[in-house]
Amino acid sequence: MALRPISRRVLAKDFTKLDIDSGDLNVPVESKLSWLQKDLIMEISEVEPDTGRGEIKSSTKENPNLVGSSRVRAIQRCHCSPHDHHLKCLVLYRNLPARCFCGHWFLLVDGQRYEEEREKKWNEIKDEPENADLLKRFDILEKELNILLAEGKSMTPKSPGAAEMMDNMALKWKEMKEVYANIRKNMLLD
Repeated sequence: MALRPISRRVLAKDFTKLDIDSGDLNVPVESKLSWLQKDLIMEISEVEPDTGRGEIKSSTKENPNLVGSSRVRAIQRCHCSPHDHHLKCLVLYRNLPARCFCGHWFLLVDGQRYEEEREKKWNEIKDEPENADLLKRFDILEKELNILLAEGKSMTPKSPGAAEMMDNMALKWKEMKEVYANIRKNMLLD
């Protein structure tokens, strides 16, 4: 009696089912997240505030405007005059200060140093009443959202009360994104 070859499709299907059902560590983390958690994680990338401001603070060669980038060189746009309707561009090289025609100085630094400078600025201003209120509101919203996530973890879109839960979470999430964006705006190095 001849042995029948096993089809690859059947094996792959069985292994995938086995991995998901058993909770094996080889399963990617994304498959362990609920659909709600996946949606919330996707939205977090949209929160970062726009850094393309029209005003650039005056600076010197010793204290230039920092530009964060992971590259060795980058292009910086400078809005030299509010009356002009165009931007001037200059090429920046890492750790080499460059001066625009209008007198603004720029320095290209790596992302880590840029974030350290932002954190330093935030530590100086976080105790101001406006920023303290933002932090307090952010903590409250985070706790409320975590409670809602825990309650809705086993829910599906067709579960009773899922629509109300999603509406409530959407409102909390939107408010949390706005508070976070305001915190990040206050951290900008301008």
